[in-house]
Amino acid sequence: MIIYNFCGFNICSRERICLLDEIDDVDDALPTIFVEWTFNIQAKRLEEIYDNYEYETEKEAASSFCDIIPKVKIKVTERYLYYKDKILFEMNKTPANAIIKVYVSNDFSLELAKEVLISDALPLMCMSIDGCVFLHAACVMFKNKTFAFFGDTGAGKSTLTTFLGSQGFEIVSDDMICVRIKDNQVIVSKYLSVMRLWEESYNKLECISAGRTPNGKYLVKCIDNKKYIKTLDQLFWLNRGEREIEFVPLSKMSEHIKLVSSLIMGFAYDSNELKKAYEIVSRITKEKQMYELVYANGFERLFDLSKKLKER
Repeated sequence: MIIYNFCGFNICSRERICLLDEIDDVDDALPTIFVEWTFNIQAKRLEEIYDNYEYETEKEAASSFCDIIPKVKIKVTERYLYYKDKILFEMNKTPANAIIKVYVSNDFSLELAKEVLISDALPLMCMSIDGCVFLHAACVMFKNKTFAFFGDTGAGKSTLTTFLGSQGFEIVSDDMICVRIKDNQVIVSKYLSVMRLWEESYNKLECISAGRTPNGKYLVKCIDNKKYIKTLDQLFWLNRGEREIEFVPLSKMSEHIKLVSSLIMGFAYDSNELKKAYEIVSRITKEKQMYELVYANGFERLFDLSKKLKER
């Protein structure tokens, strides 16, 4: 089994997952998630496995990875996450460990299956066994302060994060962050060992590519921060437009709504997980002020934005 570090978890898998940090030994103090793979399953068989299992709750997401609409069946300690006839995750937790069984159809690529595992199944399982939440946000650090950037897909989180990395900021994550309550503090840890950039941003930033994703993004290595863990300090909702740089405080209701909308796999939470997610989001809303960060389009404007963030 190949062993990875992932947001304070041991991930043991027999397939290499290049987006995660590979480690030498299991840290026995961390929860362990075992990932088991089965390939070349007939689409009909995947559907039968999903349909024939009786569950207390069934949900369907409005949108998902690569436009494949997932369904999820939930029980207290286990669930199926099913992406039409392409891929099926059987997720089960026990007091000793957690297991994700991945069934991949014969017309679905292994690399894409790994992307879905990382983007959907692992965050969901981590929430299930540890009570942490994953938020769709980028994060950087400067002089021991963390800055989290939220926004819709295409808002510029990855581009801004990568640029700030060239201006003296340390990059924690460009797309997702893991947030939990520990020692009565809201803390954040990084997500992946690489960032994923569209070609336009990649070319402008003159990065060194570590490969490509199935959907064409360039992989760029993050800083070596395997042990990264930090309190969450400042939150921003990105809004690119024609106006000059402005930090506009959001109302607490608006902040709460934006945080809830940023939950990764929130549609698949069971009742206990929803309660825990609400507690974390409410804690962040109470203690931290989110600002709408308005800035004009144009790569050259990022220099001014970098300076203003350093002054905060």
